[in-house]
Amino acid sequence: MKAATNDTPIDFEIVNDKIRELNVPVVGKATIREIKRLVDNIESASGKKFIRMEMGVPGLPPAQVGTDAEIEALQRGVAAIYPDIDGIPVLKKEVSLFVKNFLDIDVDPAGCIPTVGSMQGGFAAFNTK
Repeated sequence: MKAATNDTPIDFEIVNDKIRELNVPVVGKATIREIKRLVDNIESASGKKFIRMEMGVPGLPPAQVGTDAEIEALQRGVAAIYPDIDGIPVLKKEVSLFVKNFLDIDVDPAGCIPTVGSMQGGFAAFNTK
């Protein structure tokens, strides 16, 4: 296979060097943490910034409607209470519907457990008996 040219946004040799240094044989099979580390290294070496999506921090400004809703929720006192440990019924129903529409799998809404991210969700799933 012929190597790519310098027609890439980031210098091809920098990217190849950083992939070799990280020792990831197939970038498409790298973990999220490996990709984050790789991009950090490429940014550092190239001086160019990436839009970050791997850890939920894209570096883009939030939509004003979301900021306004968050301010309104804080003013209503939402930070003073914990959400229901079983989750919000309408959200659990929508998660069940999403799984059905996306994966064609029926999941009882009671089995849709709220988490704050994939790591917490994965940890909870591993601890489920």
